[in-house]
Amino acid sequence: MTNSVRRSRTPHQLWKQSIDWITASGWPTREQDDEIARNVYEEWINATNREWLATGYRDHEILADALENAFRPIRDERAADSLIIIFLLLLEVRGRRDGTLQRRQNH
Repeated sequence: MTNSVRRSRTPHQLWKQSIDWITASGWPTREQDDEIARNVYEEWINATNREWLATGYRDHEILADALENAFRPIRDERAADSLIIIFLLLLEVRGRRDGTLQRRQNH
């Protein structure tokens, strides 16, 4: 997302904007966007594995930047903003479900 968008909107406003975009557009590029996001996510997981193994941390800013670099050149500003927000959430959920974003604690 552009710096002006990040500064000017709350997370709630960004999420609402994303849902409004899906509703208005019908998300006609969803299959292609899913594939792009899946590839970005897998590259991010591979690129941050060393850090993850050493610290249990993955740099989410790298993921956000990679999504931005993937969608900005091919989508208009509103669509790109929306896709970045949507996929940051969906990929976070995926990573937690798959165990690649949080370590399982032994009690």
